[in-house]
Amino acid sequence: LSWIRLLNENEVLLSGFGKFMIFDLEGKKIREHYLNKETFGESFLAAGDDFDRNPLLLRNGEVVYGYLGDGIIGNWTFVKADFKEKKLTPIELPGIGDLPDYRILLEGEINSSASPERVLKKAGDRIILSNSAFSTIYLLDLKNDSIYQIGYNPKLSPKQKKGGYPEKVESVDRFREVMAEIDTEINFQPPVWDEQNRKFYRFSFETLPTDIYNGPLFLSPHQRPISKVFLSVFDENFNLLGETLLDGLKQVPNSVFVRDGQIWSYVNVDDELGFVRMTINYE
Repeated sequence: LSWIRLLNENEVLLSGFGKFMIFDLEGKKIREHYLNKETFGESFLAAGDDFDRNPLLLRNGEVVYGYLGDGIIGNWTFVKADFKEKKLTPIELPGIGDLPDYRILLEGEINSSASPERVLKKAGDRIILSNSAFSTIYLLDLKNDSIYQIGYNPKLSPKQKKGGYPEKVESVDRFREVMAEIDTEINFQPPVWDEQNRKFYRFSFETLPTDIYNGPLFLSPHQRPISKVFLSVFDENFNLLGETLLDGLKQVPNSVFVRDGQIWSYVNVDDELGFVRMTINYE
């Protein structure tokens, strides 16, 4: 099982190894889609093709937007998959070739790879595509499937990671070392939409240098000791309105959403679900 998603009040979707399975809340399977057995007109999928983390599902799972490809090879293509119409549509991201990849391949005792997190968020009739390695985002207009790039230059932090890392390493220790170095540089979270105030908020952060981590192979940047946390505020067209260093904040807001004009984020309180609420005062 790769991920699980609540589609609506009555249905939940489970996905793993190229298969989508939709269940009702009583546990009855309603339908399933198996990518490698689906026929999308003249489009054919390779044996290892699957959706990357966090694809966006619309129309109760009948339409999926996301990065499709082979996770080991790293040949991702942004697509719209319509399971009802049996149509697979690649969507070109303008200027994506000019942005750094930052993918690290581990070959040796373990074969694996790591790359920055790509996240899709829906805001009204638009889908926001963001990447944790750089500030640039893409906006997809769902009314006509048109897409355009938005770049901005933060004043308080770099606009992207430095790059220049090795593309391939051969030991787990070297892999951990490179990943720790990458995480100390700027990390961008996906923007979140505030419907009440008609603004977007985006957190970014840097981590502290640490010794090689000996736990699980993959560690999210926000799980490391935090150095700085920034907050940027945009209007609904992604014009940068302001930014601030959240001085003293040593924990990155997690699973962020906006409710009643306040920014909410998840926090673990003695293994119980808690939330931190933030209110922005504009000066």
